[in-house]
Amino acid sequence: LVALVEKMLHADPTFGPDQLVFVFLDSIAEAHPAAACRLIGQLCERILDNHLAERAVAQDPAYFPLGRPLEALNNGTLHKALKTVVQDCPLTFLETLLPWLERGVTATLGNIQSANVRELWFPRDDLTDGWFSGIYVGQHLIMEAIIDALAQLALMDFAQFQKVTQHLGTISSRTPQHLLALT
Repeated sequence: LVALVEKMLHADPTFGPDQLVFVFLDSIAEAHPAAACRLIGQLCERILDNHLAERAVAQDPAYFPLGRPLEALNNGTLHKALKTVVQDCPLTFLETLLPWLERGVTATLGNIQSANVRELWFPRDDLTDGWFSGIYVGQHLIMEAIIDALAQLALMDFAQFQKVTQHLGTISSRTPQHLLALT
C-alpha cells in the first residue's frame, strides 16, 4: 500500500491528503512509522511546491502564509499518524520534515523582510503567522509534531538532539526560532 501511495503521489499532481487512501495513514504509521514519515514528508513537499508556485505569480507576495494550504492536512487521521511517528521514530520524522521546513522558510524570507527597516526580531517567513492564534490547524499539527519530535529525540538521543537543534539555530527566521524556544 505504501509503495502504491508513493507512486501515486509522484505520478499525479492532484493526488493529496483529501484522497480516500489517506484514511489509512494512521494504520500505516502504526505498522511502518518510517514509511508514514515519508508519506507525510511527500505531502508537505507537494503543498510547499504548490505554495511557492502560487507565491511566484502573486501580486503581493509579502503576505502569503503557508498555513492556508497546510489546512489540507487538517484531519484526525494525520493527527493520529503524527503522534505515532513522533513517538516511534522522532529522528526519522525530523530528518524528513526539517529539510522541508528549511526550504519553506528560506524560500520565502527575501519577500517578507522589510527593505527599509533593520529587523529587531528574526525575519518573518511564510510559516510565521498563526503560531499563537490557532487559525491554521494543519500548520499547528505539523509544528507541534516537530516540537514533540525534538523533545522525544532529546530523551532518546541527546547528542542527535543537539546536532538537530544546532542546525535549526543557524536558520535566521522566526519559525525555526519558535520551534527551538518551544521545545
